[in-house]
Amino acid sequence: PQANVHIWPGRSPEEKSQLMSGITEVLVGLGIPEHAVSVLVHEVPMDSWGEGGRPATEWCGAPPG
Repeated sequence: PQANVHIWPGRSPEEKSQLMSGITEVLVGLGIPEHAVSVLVHEVPMDSWGEGGRPATEWCGAPPG
């Protein structure tokens, strides 16, 4: 399986690695072989991420980092 994760920019390589490891652990716990798990991290700018018709820059404040 492939897990696609969309996050705002600003996370360190270490944080993204921890995210990938954690998602992989969950899927392995469900019986999926580790080598079969793929995790893609997509960094989406806050002005390109909207909820309720408004970009995140309007309702979330400063990005992490």
